[in-house]
Amino acid sequence: MICRKCNANIADNAKFCPKCGAKIELVETQGIQTKKCPSCGTENPISAKFCKADGYNLQEVQPTKGESPAEVEKPKDVIFCPQCKTPYPITARFCKNDGTPLKERVEPSFDRRETTEPTPHRVEARKVEKRGRKKWILIPILLFLIAAGVGGYLYFSGHIFKNQEKVQEEINTELREKGLNNLSTEINKEWVATVSGIVSNQSYREDALRIVRSHREVKEVIEHIHTIEEIEKEINNTLSAEGLGEVSAQIDKDFIVTLEGFVNNEDEKKKAIDIAKTHNELKNVKDNIRTTEEIAKEVNNALSAEGLSEVHAQIDQDLIVTLTGLVNNEGERTKAVDLAKGHSELKGVINNIRIKQVRTDNRAARIENELNSTLRKRGLNTIYAKVTQDLIAILKGSASSLQDKELALSIARSYRELRSVKDEIILGPVQPPPPPRPCDPAKLEGEINKALRNAGLMGVTAEVSYDFQVILKGSVMTEADVFRARKIAKDFQCVKDVKNKIFVVS
Repeated sequence: MICRKCNANIADNAKFCPKCGAKIELVETQGIQTKKCPSCGTENPISAKFCKADGYNLQEVQPTKGESPAEVEKPKDVIFCPQCKTPYPITARFCKNDGTPLKERVEPSFDRRETTEPTPHRVEARKVEKRGRKKWILIPILLFLIAAGVGGYLYFSGHIFKNQEKVQEEINTELREKGLNNLSTEINKEWVATVSGIVSNQSYREDALRIVRSHREVKEVIEHIHTIEEIEKEINNTLSAEGLGEVSAQIDKDFIVTLEGFVNNEDEKKKAIDIAKTHNELKNVKDNIRTTEEIAKEVNNALSAEGLSEVHAQIDQDLIVTLTGLVNNEGERTKAVDLAKGHSELKGVINNIRIKQVRTDNRAARIENELNSTLRKRGLNTIYAKVTQDLIAILKGSASSLQDKELALSIARSYRELRSVKDEIILGPVQPPPPPRPCDPAKLEGEINKALRNAGLMGVTAEVSYDFQVILKGSVMTEADVFRARKIAKDFQCVKDVKNKIFVVS
């Protein structure tokens, strides 16, 4: 039976259409053309393609009431279930009754009139069918593209598969592989990366930032990278601002800072070290800072090592050293000043060293002559004395008896000016004493100049003529030095006269 409202095939005993729900009213079938199924004999509507009872193909069956074949609607492409023979459209894949795959297709049956003269209804139906097929093909493609886009966004934005800790570890590993071991990166939950640490130069800083920015998950980069030059300058500026301008900082390639210079006390040294340690990027701080007390101790030790133990050095907060004490001569005073100047940290030297007033007359020769004269007067002609410049008497020669030897030693010891008496007298045959030493102008000149140097008169020289006239030349600081130089020359026995050509420099 055919529903008059939606033209759906329904059972003969149905009261309502299962498709549109319309009430079925029985009408006279007289005059209505039908088709009889040759298989089971069931009457089917003229437009039916298959028997509603057994599914027999009614497309070739002629109408029962004289309708011409041209008026029968041509069959469309169909496919039958291999099990139950139920017909389905060619686009169907499975049987609705038993789920059997519809693999066997039936070739479309048509006549030449269908290809040349298609009806408008069939043309429109084919268009709708093609559009349906295209839609089913485009939908999976569209869904795939959407899923790929969303997945790519989530991946590169770090919302899936990656998190902050993982990306942070990757960046720090790349920095270490690049040799930037003193840099570290931290990424917060908003994907903001903070890079901090120290590098040797500007090019390494740019390399580090390039590595961090290459990770697309990172939305923003905050830079706390410093170069060696920047930190070194910052430390030195802070030292100067804190009154420690004599201390300087130098950072090597291993990021170790060395503090050099000097301060007044240990508290200032500790303050300088603490300033350097505020920079956590540095690996270590080396302390080469010295206090003024340490420098003064070094100067005093150097003076003592050179035999100038009576000279003392004191250093004030302006790094000016003051030398005080006594020396034997001008040469020792000059040596002390040079030792202090050898310390480059010192900015100046104040010389308050004094020269000892040492008698420099030729007492040795005088005592020697007097002692030998006394020995001869006592009959000890084979014993003679030699007195050194250090006033040590050495008795030489020979004595015929032990009593003569003891007498000579007692005569020498009676001279209180002598520091000691050495016994080199030989008991044995009498030996004549050596002849008196003749005066030699050249030798006398050398002895006078030696005595002048020992007295600290480094700027004075003596010239002795063949007639033993002494001319003193040069310069001294005071008139007292002129007097001392003249007296030294006059004390030599062979000197007949002393002429003074010494200039006093004020």
